[in-house]
Amino acid sequence: SQIVGALRGNEAWRVGDPAMGATFAQTIPPSEAQRSLAVAGEAFILLENFYLEDRLFGLGHDLTHFDPISPAFDEVDHYIGSAELGRGFFGAYPNGGEERVWTTDGSASGTRALFPAEGWAFPVDAVRSADDWWVLATVYLGVESELQLWRTDGTVAGSSMLSSLPVEEEAEGSRVAAIPGWILFTSPLPDSRSELWSVPAEGGSATALLPPGVASLGRFPSLSAVSGRVFFRACDVAHGCELWVSEGTPETTRLFQDIRPGASPSSPDQLLTVGNELVFTADDGLHGIEPWHVVVDGGAACREEHGALCLDDGRFRVRASWKAPVAEVGDAGELPLTPDTGAFWFFDPDNVEL
Repeated sequence: SQIVGALRGNEAWRVGDPAMGATFAQTIPPSEAQRSLAVAGEAFILLENFYLEDRLFGLGHDLTHFDPISPAFDEVDHYIGSAELGRGFFGAYPNGGEERVWTTDGSASGTRALFPAEGWAFPVDAVRSADDWWVLATVYLGVESELQLWRTDGTVAGSSMLSSLPVEEEAEGSRVAAIPGWILFTSPLPDSRSELWSVPAEGGSATALLPPGVASLGRFPSLSAVSGRVFFRACDVAHGCELWVSEGTPETTRLFQDIRPGASPSSPDQLLTVGNELVFTADDGLHGIEPWHVVVDGGAACREEHGALCLDDGRFRVRASWKAPVAEVGDAGELPLTPDTGAFWFFDPDNVEL
């Protein structure tokens, strides 16, 4: 089972089997530094932040080790790591040097500076695809800054930049996602908006994906890759903020579903991939903010279910709801007619309304 770690003062605790509760792992040598736990694949990392002397310690898989795995840094920041990612990425600069993007697998031999050769840099997001990692980094080059997309196998020789974009806004909320053949990422725009880009996985120029008049809302947009598609929230005048999807090209980037029909937004949020399902929250205007899910298997996007019509070979999904004056609400029943048409009934199958 996956072990969960926690710090309590100078003590490290772990939770493996939830039925057994938390168990004591070890006492960590005391320090005046600010400490926090992080994850690098299957290993735990202790981040120790102290004035002009930040360090990383490896605690192993079960929090029973305490081994220094990095030199003393002037500062460590922007740590990104998880069990799914398989390693950690962070910004650090030792001995007064320039900040670089570093990586660690939880061991001293697997902790090293990666890129870039020039400028100050720190990671803002990272994703794993097979044996490679795609790292989105902010790089400061004098008075200018860039958002750079890097591909790495965790070594200096195996790291190469795929794309760079000049940015004037804060890029810490930018996100990256990988699907077969394409890497998608966001860059900041003024007024708390974001642009969506794609780059071929083998390298090439970045292509803007969103149609004119459409933007991803928020400095911290959410990208979720599910079965070869990337889902995200985007906004336009006609639909408000709704659920959009892309397969890496402008032609495949489109509105996935207008959950709250019309210009009012359903504001999909907290997008999460669970197997071949997308789970998120949204407000359809009738039921408030509730959990939603979409099953994605690479075939037709729409799935037959009560209250929904799938039209044009599953390309379009149509729903209808009713609302009484006393705030009672309900979903209409569906009545398929042809592959491209249908009707909806309220209260009784014989009471066709739409």
